[in-house]
Amino acid sequence: MKHLTPFFSFALLRRIHSPLHIMERGVRARRGRGEEKGFSLIELVIVVTLIGLVLAFFSIKFSAVSAKIKLQAVSKIIVSDLRISQQKASSEKRLVEIIFDYNSYQIGKEKKSIPRPIKVINPQTVAFSQSGQPIPGFFGTIILSDGKSATKIIISPIGRIRSE
Repeated sequence: MKHLTPFFSFALLRRIHSPLHIMERGVRARRGRGEEKGFSLIELVIVVTLIGLVLAFFSIKFSAVSAKIKLQAVSKIIVSDLRISQQKASSEKRLVEIIFDYNSYQIGKEKKSIPRPIKVINPQTVAFSQSGQPIPGFFGTIILSDGKSATKIIISPIGRIRSE
């Protein structure tokens, strides 16, 4: 019995449609027309312009996200300091005051600054009694803002401290 070779072979198909083969055909076709190998100046300018526009778009988006993350981080630090002060008042059986100013807050003799551009919109004093509960008139909402967005730190009358 005779072995017949098929008219169509997959090996030939893979070679013809491989990316390298297609590139070689394109280079040969360009050379045949008298063009040089490589990119033209206009192609490079268009690509560099598009890359610049994409980077500018993402840098603007990233700066907005970055500012919001910074505001949330400062809020969490202040909430943590308030909770530590509350626990300190309860464990040491003494009054603890936290005095908020526009750019800083003070716990006892320790003064902590709030990074710019974040500011306290409504400066006030928060005080915890020997039981760890806020003293009436010395609890409420502290609002932090960076000029574009704001976050609230809420101290409830029963002593729950949370951030929104």
